Amino acid sequence: MLCHKVAHMQLTSKQVDEFKTHGLLKLTNCVEPKVASRITNSLWNFLENEQGISKNDPNTWPPGYRPTGFQELTRTGTFRRMASPLLCDAVDELLGHGASCKVKNWGIPLMLFPDSNDGQRTIPFGSDTWHIDAPARTSSCYAIRAFLLLQDVPKHQGPTMAVAGSSNLLRQLAAQKITKSQSSKTVLKQLIRSEPWINRLLSEPDSAVRERLYCWGKSNSGLPLKVTEFTGDSGDVFLMDISTIHSKSRNTAKLPRMVLSQTFFG
Repeated sequence: MLCHKVAHMQLTSKQVDEFKTHGLLKLTNCVEPKVASRITNSLWNFLENEQGISKNDPNTWPPGYRPTGFQELTRTGTFRRMASPLLCDAVDELLGHGASCKVKNWGIPLMLFPDSNDGQRTIPFGSDTWHIDAPARTSSCYAIRAFLLLQDVPKHQGPTMAVAGSSNLLRQLAAQKITKSQSSKTVLKQLIRSEPWINRLLSEPDSAVRERLYCWGKSNSGLPLKVTEFTGDSGDVFLMDISTIHSKSRNTAKLPRMVLSQTFFG
């Protein structure tokens, strides 16, 4: 458990409104790059010692590999370094004071090795890829997932993709109580039937049509919706409402994507 008592950052009213409206908020320079670099080096050292994957030898990189099994680093507190005052204060402001203090084990690495270098960047397709981590249960956000960029993540390097505004859409659906099940697949099936924008996201095979989803659209009730990529510089953090529709994407760059994730509850 980690807790700080002195406030270091207060979100602006514009930032708070952005999170409430879109369920997403980017915090630039949230963690010092040198801290992110130390975490990155720990991940590479672990991979080389445990799996024979070397930072300096791309021939050892399994294409499209998403490594797991970092529990030892979690137990020893390696990822606790991501708990910057800026991140903790932002989470506490959005979820309520003390939310950041509830975390016992910090950090889940989200590494993704390149699967090709063809440069083909596309919006992921299908309901097996797009999903929600937890259903919308209340009228407001009750949990936040943070994504710390450990190194620069450009658009071709497999960034997480999320639908800005979708958490509020899911809250509307939950309020209607159309279905008893709130599993990710059940919710998305319902949205495919009722929301043309979501239907295009999940069912439209034409990549040119899907590219338009990077621009703002609207739900039937007028909620803004747009595909957003978690791209940025080392030390940037994305805050995501836990009920946001999101997806993995292909890494078509030359370097692995290095991200650290953490979930907070109010």
